[in-house]
Amino acid sequence: MELPKLPNLPSLSPKQLSLMIGGGLLFVVVVWLVIANPLTSTKPPDVTLEVWGLESRGAMSPLLDRYSKIRPNVALTYREFDSVSYERALLEALASDRGPDVFMISNRELPKEKTRLVPLSGSVLGVPQLRELFPSAVEQDFVSDGAVYALPLYLDTLALVYNADLLDEAGVIAPPKTWNDLQQMVPQLRRLTGSNQVVRAAIALGSTSANVGNAVDILNLLMLQNGVPMTNSDNTAATFALSNQKGVQAFNFYLEFANPSSPSYTWSSTQVDSLDSFASGDVAMVLAYQSSLERIKKRSPFMNMRLALSPQVEGGRSLSYPNYMGFGVSKKSKSSDWGWDFVYYVTTNREAQEAYSASTGHPTALRELIGARVDDPVVGTFARQALTARSWYQVDEREVQRAFNSAIEDVLSGRLDSRRALEQAQDQISKLMETTIRLQKRP
Repeated sequence: MELPKLPNLPSLSPKQLSLMIGGGLLFVVVVWLVIANPLTSTKPPDVTLEVWGLESRGAMSPLLDRYSKIRPNVALTYREFDSVSYERALLEALASDRGPDVFMISNRELPKEKTRLVPLSGSVLGVPQLRELFPSAVEQDFVSDGAVYALPLYLDTLALVYNADLLDEAGVIAPPKTWNDLQQMVPQLRRLTGSNQVVRAAIALGSTSANVGNAVDILNLLMLQNGVPMTNSDNTAATFALSNQKGVQAFNFYLEFANPSSPSYTWSSTQVDSLDSFASGDVAMVLAYQSSLERIKKRSPFMNMRLALSPQVEGGRSLSYPNYMGFGVSKKSKSSDWGWDFVYYVTTNREAQEAYSASTGHPTALRELIGARVDDPVVGTFARQALTARSWYQVDEREVQRAFNSAIEDVLSGRLDSRRALEQAQDQISKLMETTIRLQKRP
């Protein structure tokens, strides 16, 4: 049988044959690179991250465990520190290039820690997205020059903590909503001896941090509520004692509560620590953070303790004062991208944050969870205040606290009048800001 004839195929020149063979080899090489090259492999690299913080391992476990499940390639090590040893250990470790990849900072520490941190890539999270996730205070505290340097684990605020039984006993129907309300309640709630000694205080205010918990924070809250500009627009100098009078007026208002000649007198420098006094029933109200409540409960488990929003300036805008911790990534980390992957997950994942809040009791910083907590009898007060929390640029929190405490003490002791004492504190903080800026500009 005769086979069918095949069609005539065009003959190929040697050049055409070479091109075809070269093209085929190139195709094989490209396919091999895609499959075998580790840079394009879908398997993530093995990574080790060391995380440092002030929370206990038990409190952190809901976050650490959840992250390990979604990132099995990352081996996490968490080191727990107390507040006394943490700063020194961190400085020494970073100086010797053996520090952590991720570490906790407070919301007032970015000016001091910025040079040790690597910012989050704007392609991952920019400022507009940050505003959608967290309250305004987070941008104030953790953003610099348009870059995000840390993200919050929670957001605590100063709240009014009161002994409901003492208010009932004095015939006070409800806790004060404004500072004027508070002043009017003082005579009803306080108890004085014939020699004007305080037996029971209405509220712990007017003195230094030596016996008023959060004294400087309360004073700063009053200043911010009264519209006092704490620093100039570029954060190069303190301005709270300038001639607009508002800063001095807020300072004088605070001091009245420890002035024996004032109608608002209810506290003195001789009284014991305010939280201990409150737990003992010797003061009716204190301004405190959620983180302090457990201490009070342990001292007085059966007290009828309740919470209210911090007092506000009458007719002014609602404003609360924040204090919280966040995570940043060390500039010396060899795995900074993975460090930020960890920080982003533990601070923005809803389920992780819910578990963390349940473990610690800390008020959440996530906007999507804040709305669900405003009616909660335990954390509702802090949830409502999170959205109105406002902060200010503190070049060094410890030195700022020292300057304001010195100003309070100078007035109470009679060494200086309130204006001069506040001006002196302003000068001290401004000089510190100048020094910090000069050091940061060094090559």
